[in-house]
Amino acid sequence: MTHRFWAFAILAVTVCACASQPDSAAFVPTAAVESVGIVATRSADTVGLVARVNGVGISQLTFDMEVMRRTNSAQIADSNALSQQVLDGLIEREIVRQYARQIGIEARAEIEALKTALENPADWERFLAVNDMTEPELVTTVLEQLVTAKVREQLFAPLYGDVVHANARHILVGSPEEAAALLEQLQQGASFEDLARQHSIDNATRETGGDLGWFVANELIDQRLGQVIFSLQPGAIAGPVQTRVGYHIVQLIATDTRPIEENRLGVLMDAVYSQWLQAQLTSATIERFR
Repeated sequence: MTHRFWAFAILAVTVCACASQPDSAAFVPTAAVESVGIVATRSADTVGLVARVNGVGISQLTFDMEVMRRTNSAQIADSNALSQQVLDGLIEREIVRQYARQIGIEARAEIEALKTALENPADWERFLAVNDMTEPELVTTVLEQLVTAKVREQLFAPLYGDVVHANARHILVGSPEEAAALLEQLQQGASFEDLARQHSIDNATRETGGDLGWFVANELIDQRLGQVIFSLQPGAIAGPVQTRVGYHIVQLIATDTRPIEENRLGVLMDAVYSQWLQAQLTSATIERFR
């Protein structure tokens, strides 16, 4: 990892995750990280904190400085939305910092290497000024980037080379009772495609009989859905499988082992990382004080 890489990477840092809505009910959106945590009651030990992550506090001062930096760098139309984004970003940053300690990643050596690469102390001060950061803030940022790179490296390893793909279809409905009734009809010989066209609430796949195309497990909106589909034999039907968008009846059509196409790989990587981050956020104890 080169010093020049960090010099340019730090300039491009963003601390808040973006969320988008899926075009299809079956596929996970890029960087879909949901806000996690409870609004907690303040006590004497939380004075001056905006949040606490697994017992580690995030200070009001840190929050105010980040809001000021974001406000200075762009025109802000909605200050409440900005505050929420900043708080979410600082919570995610603390999650990453704690994970970094677990896997033994240290940022100080990278900081010293970057300082050495610059010609004199004045260059270092100018570097901090251009990035609108203090040295401790820069350490935090580099640490976050290091652990993010490491996590991505670990998570993405299974996505290279030959990967098992599934071709499947589904029927998405709003209640377990409706799903169970459809499953019974399928077991009695009804056409999966006809029932999908008549009953599925997934607008993206209904007209094609519920066809999901070819995909790998991490492309689905919920890993449980992928686990069920990839556990089936071709032709087998299973369900109901509950996800946050409803109840699915699924049928595996075929499987194949081949590389993931380049035009899908980047989106899939974002989805895999978002799933990892969401799992970290969900398992953490997060208290919000604003």
